[in-house]
Amino acid sequence: MGANILEDEAGKVDFFITQCGVRSELLPRSYAGRLMYFPDRFPILVSDTGIPRFTFFDEGQVTTTRFDHYLTQYKPLFAALGEFELLYVSDSESNSARAKAAFHRFLPADRLHGITSLTPMGVEHFLEYLDASQRYDTKGGVTSARDLEVLREGERLYDSLEHRALQAAWNNGSTGADRIRQRVLQSSMRVSFSTMVLPYRYPLDLALSEHSADEGDDTHHHTHDDTPFIGDKS
Repeated sequence: MGANILEDEAGKVDFFITQCGVRSELLPRSYAGRLMYFPDRFPILVSDTGIPRFTFFDEGQVTTTRFDHYLTQYKPLFAALGEFELLYVSDSESNSARAKAAFHRFLPADRLHGITSLTPMGVEHFLEYLDASQRYDTKGGVTSARDLEVLREGERLYDSLEHRALQAAWNNGSTGADRIRQRVLQSSMRVSFSTMVLPYRYPLDLALSEHSADEGDDTHHHTHDDTPFIGDKS
């Protein structure tokens, strides 16, 4: 299967907004003198069928802090897509094992069903937003710091006609938490997570490897550990 490679910021933004229909608010971003999308600059591969394959390159860190931050930044985009692959590249098996554990904590199988394009931060966050919004309207103001946080997050996430219809139904009592959960759970994400180990090769190692190759040594220095992580899609 062939693949196109998205390397620069403009190409990535154009692909996800124009071809995937993702809102710019859901793209990973940072501020460094200007608004910057996809600040990690890792390449993204797109299959012939249009499925994006994200990459993360571990630079030899001893913790998953950078990977955890990456996952948090990409969470809204992952949810909006519904289907994607993620490849974690490191120079050791131990780092790959830590990455697998971090990814499964981030997207355990039972949470895949609660993250959709309608609820990019999970169905429970949307329900919390509906509660906070209703309290705001009833009491004429924010009642807690958590309500303020959720309302600010929800303002940019829950502004479609479908969100407004659900909010109106929530406020007049014609729908409730169980109905909304059931509606969201009918959709699920399809996710594939894999790791690849590419051991770092020092100049001496490279020279020895080339010498061994000349003598007919068939030892491979590239291993690939593929761990599928797939949620059924209705």
